Amino acid sequence: GRRLLGTVRGGRARLGRAGAPPLLLPGSVGGERYRRILAGLGPTIGGEQGSRVVLLVTPVDPGVTTGIAANLALFAANAGYRVDLVQTDLRYPSVHHYFRLPVGPGAAEVLRGEMTYADAARSFAEVPGLRITTAGSANLDAARLVQPRPLRNLLGAARAGTDMVLLDSPPMSEVADALVLAERADAVLLVGDPARSRRREVDVALADLRRSGAEPDGVILLGAAEGAARTDRSGRPDLRSAA
Repeated sequence: GRRLLGTVRGGRARLGRAGAPPLLLPGSVGGERYRRILAGLGPTIGGEQGSRVVLLVTPVDPGVTTGIAANLALFAANAGYRVDLVQTDLRYPSVHHYFRLPVGPGAAEVLRGEMTYADAARSFAEVPGLRITTAGSANLDAARLVQPRPLRNLLGAARAGTDMVLLDSPPMSEVADALVLAERADAVLLVGDPARSRRREVDVALADLRRSGAEPDGVILLGAAEGAARTDRSGRPDLRSAA
């Protein structure tokens, strides 16, 4: 089902610039929204079934999944989960801005077989239990790197010793990366910006995910006030209604 997991405010890293919105602090109003989203994921995280891979996708909005994934990773680690945040959006890399890390080496080098995942994943000293793998140097190789075989190796290593692996992705309307990633994920969360995502674009994204065998497990709205989202007759959150 496409449950509305929550609404979050905030921006995204400005593409091509060094700035990124600050990460939210535990106990802040915005932070509580992420805690609710985390609670809504429920059995998706860890447990007897082992580490789970959670992918964030968006129909049209570059960079939006990265900021949400970064905050979710931070709050999950603060809640005691062992979390790996892996930048698999190699088209618009920005996770390094959020955590003030170098862009590489990272996921691209692991996918190319140039280094091990253990060497690419960085511990975040201020938050025990959180590891971050930045994008690395993808150059023009993103389409070749985001493929089932190299992803299988990367995600297999990322699952080891963790409760949850969080992945981001570029817009579905631009490239097929999100669909390839969805095939390797245990849960898919659809992120929509009511000010930018038209209903037709959302429907196309949902249809593409279904064709790849991935039904979204929940929806996160960006830039909407809590409780403002309505649902349509099928119970699906209406991204336009929260504008």
